[in-house]
Amino acid sequence: MKSIVQATLFVLVCVGTYYLYLAFQAPKDTLSVTKLRQHQTGKKPPKRSSHPPKDIPPPQSDILQKPKDVPKPPKDTPDLLKDIPDLPKDKPDLLKDIPDLPKDKPDLPKVTPPPPITVQSPSLSRGWGDEIHWIETYNEALLKAKSSQKPLMVIHHLEQCPVCKKLKAVFSTNEAIQKMAKENFIMFNIMNETGDKNLAPDGYYVPRIMFIDPSLTIRLDITGKRPQHKYTYFADDIPLLLENMQKAKLFLNTEL
Repeated sequence: MKSIVQATLFVLVCVGTYYLYLAFQAPKDTLSVTKLRQHQTGKKPPKRSSHPPKDIPPPQSDILQKPKDVPKPPKDTPDLLKDIPDLPKDKPDLLKDIPDLPKDKPDLPKVTPPPPITVQSPSLSRGWGDEIHWIETYNEALLKAKSSQKPLMVIHHLEQCPVCKKLKAVFSTNEAIQKMAKENFIMFNIMNETGDKNLAPDGYYVPRIMFIDPSLTIRLDITGKRPQHKYTYFADDIPLLLENMQKAKLFLNTEL
């Protein structure tokens, strides 16, 4: 048994030594393994050809080459700017043919603006005439009468009084009364009492119309036609009211 093992080891050592010898004796190039196989099999490897096979398509660079039939541009290019005329060097004077404006301004007709139209606020007129200039307070009305030397007309009335409504409708539509009130009187209407007892000589009632001259004297002599309420007026008393307005104005002129 020992002889068999020894013989096997001897064979392995001999074979390993033989391969080591072949390895050190082979040429040092890239084909050493191939030559080793050739030495074992006895066959030569096929030779490599430097030319590619015929059935392989050409590389990509050859496919993308420019076609040979592209026309070349003409050598003589026409001058497109040749026929355009040259611009004038001197700029034209555009203002040359415009006539000069006259230095002296023509005498234009002067237009005089009309006087401003002042329309009284309906809140102060309270329906007695919107075109009349109504004074807001009793004290202001007294001062205005004294400074303007015009008589003051004070109208006492109430909103819910039916007699007052009828008198107001006739008063506001009578052209003679409206014109005289606008031009010759200081006008003041009130729905409450002024606090001046002299404006109620025979009681507090409505409608009640009193006149005051510029000397701030109450004209107790200018009355209506009713003895119980001397200073009241109804809608059919408009002619008497117009006559009393004329009397207040004329009496003022005789005193002055």
